[in-house]
Amino acid sequence: MPSTDHAIQPSQTTPSLLTRVGRAFRYAIKRFPLGLWRYPWIVAFLIVYAVARVLLNRSMGASWANALRPLALSLLFNALSIIIIDTLYHLCPAEPPLESRVGKRTERYPTARLVVLLLVWGFWALDIVDGLQTQGAIRGTPILSALPGWREFNDALLALGNKAHLTLPSISTDAWAALASNLVLRVLVPGAALRALGMQWRDMGLTLRRWWIAAPFVGIGLGVYLTGGLAFDRLLRMGVVLLYPGLTEELFYRGWLQRSLKHYVRRGNAVLITAVLFGLLHLPEFLAVHYTGMLPLTLTNIGDVILTGLVWGYGMTRTRSVLPWAAVHAASNLAGL
Repeated sequence: MPSTDHAIQPSQTTPSLLTRVGRAFRYAIKRFPLGLWRYPWIVAFLIVYAVARVLLNRSMGASWANALRPLALSLLFNALSIIIIDTLYHLCPAEPPLESRVGKRTERYPTARLVVLLLVWGFWALDIVDGLQTQGAIRGTPILSALPGWREFNDALLALGNKAHLTLPSISTDAWAALASNLVLRVLVPGAALRALGMQWRDMGLTLRRWWIAAPFVGIGLGVYLTGGLAFDRLLRMGVVLLYPGLTEELFYRGWLQRSLKHYVRRGNAVLITAVLFGLLHLPEFLAVHYTGMLPLTLTNIGDVILTGLVWGYGMTRTRSVLPWAAVHAASNLAGL
């Protein structure tokens, strides 16, 4: 990933905004390949992703040109996203390290926090499989059916979702129930555990710090979505998606997990591991519902999700705030990007 140099310092005579943008953009382009060179595991992932995607397209009868074109567009789009993030970062005034503003401190129980998060991730994966089994998309008895109180918990959420649906019918019962379930199991429960293990609220990134770095991506997504109008139902859906998956997933992955991994691996590798776990959680639904039984197609689309996770994770390292990327995540989902 690109280097973490502080923002470009202004010269004695302040240049125009256009000049500053040009300098920052050129600097970001220059640092991009150098940053990638520092993280060979990310380069390795990109090579595997590129080869797999081209071979899949070729196996489906595409010519070499048609096989390479979508790969080139995908890599170009994500590389440009990183460069835009870096350009906007370098336009910001240099800030002192966070520790110098809040006081240097020692974070307690980092291993316990990481274990809690990995356990939550594992249960999250089981919950997805359980839901697909309940719907009949995956064969077998629902994997969590033997867990005491689990069915009663889900029934209570469905009843709550049904009440919400009767009040606001544009959102389905299942969507309301999923929102409640994820806020409880992926935000409130792990959040309480992390607080008990010493994580401070300010460490969770629940701020709008440097929000303008994410603003272009939010603007594009919302611009596409809002072409369909500003009806109340669409605005309500926007709010629901902002909470789940937007806030829920970004707080868990980029706010908690990525930060916890940085105690054990280099920053870029923490971004990669988080992105891989983010992508793998989509595997059951992709394989069972969206690309039924087509494992190669499923895996290449998981690669797309991981690539997106790399961009958002890198953006999080630049802003150190979750809320802007929760908005990006929600806007991307709403726009179908």
